[in-house]
Amino acid sequence: GGSLGARAMNQTMEKYLPMMLTYDMQVIWQTGKNYIPQNQWKTNDRVWVGPFISEMHQAYAAADFIISRAGAMSISELSLVARPTLFIPSPYVAEDHQTHNAMALVNDQAAMLIKEAQIDQQWPEMIQRVMRGDIQADKMCTNLKTWAKPHAARDIVMEINKSIE
Repeated sequence: GGSLGARAMNQTMEKYLPMMLTYDMQVIWQTGKNYIPQNQWKTNDRVWVGPFISEMHQAYAAADFIISRAGAMSISELSLVARPTLFIPSPYVAEDHQTHNAMALVNDQAAMLIKEAQIDQQWPEMIQRVMRGDIQADKMCTNLKTWAKPHAARDIVMEINKSIE
């Protein structure tokens, strides 16, 4: 949900966290600075809850499955780590661009999507599908990796240099 947090994502996570913990999983939950869980989940061996993750690369490396907004930077990072990803695009951004971002990956079978308006209804089923292995995680990761641009800055500089010459 980003550094500020995403109310719908946080409320849904809090509501369904007990159900999620019935599975053999650990949860890293970044709430953002504007959300404090009602139940005061304690960090323990199965749940880490905090407003911000300063070492995001470590969280990505530990993750088997990621739930995220669908901003350009998030998609860029997630395509590099290539983990099965569920996007919940923010409906509050200009021209609904996060939905368009996410749909490009969904159409390429590189990610999954739940619209925020349907988050409460679809979250439990999606978590169950993931935990049962009903998603094609390997295919999703392979397809997501094709979106990665690990040398984007260099490539942009090269294009600028070409146009200058």
